[in-house]
Amino acid sequence: MFAAGDAPPDLAAHVQASGVEHVVCADGGLTHCLDAGFSPSCLIGDFDSIDKAVLSRPDIADTPRLQHPVDKDASDLELCLEYLLQREPLPDQVILLGVSGGRSDHHLFNWLLPALRDWPFRLRLVDKHVDAHLVTPSGPCDIECAAGDIVSLLPLGRAEGVTTDRLRFALSDAVLSPGSTLGLSNEASGGRVQVSVTRGRVLAMRVLS
Repeated sequence: MFAAGDAPPDLAAHVQASGVEHVVCADGGLTHCLDAGFSPSCLIGDFDSIDKAVLSRPDIADTPRLQHPVDKDASDLELCLEYLLQREPLPDQVILLGVSGGRSDHHLFNWLLPALRDWPFRLRLVDKHVDAHLVTPSGPCDIECAAGDIVSLLPLGRAEGVTTDRLRFALSDAVLSPGSTLGLSNEASGGRVQVSVTRGRVLAMRVLS
């Protein structure tokens, strides 16, 4: 899924490595999608942040579009996630690319979308600086990291039973609370970093740059 924020430095590689089968663009995310050389499967939003010339390109003329009014009760990115809930079969994983940048309020709301509900698929959020995996009691994460990679753990609400493996400052059955910096800037020892929780949600964020 392409959002309109800051794209990671190797955007195309992120998409190709994930084996994406369905490419959804949230409004201005269409630009990132096309620039990376991908064809959108669906366009969703009020289309107020995309150049009309891009929307008129003949190569996407037949792409399904779900246009919403500007006055709506959800952001374009939330609408994209809700759209994916209706797909059959449900995707195993949803990757949100370009979730940061622009207005600070949009930025923060995007990063809190993983806390909105118990999503029935694995969620991964990627921007210019971090590659983040949502960790839940039923969905621990396992991230390949090089020695010295910085990994931060951001709680989305109170998170309990936080346990890590292959991080320099190990956590075992720890509690992370919103506002605490206990999970900030840990360091991978190399190999597959594992993070699990028994209650709550955590974003395991590997720093890209």
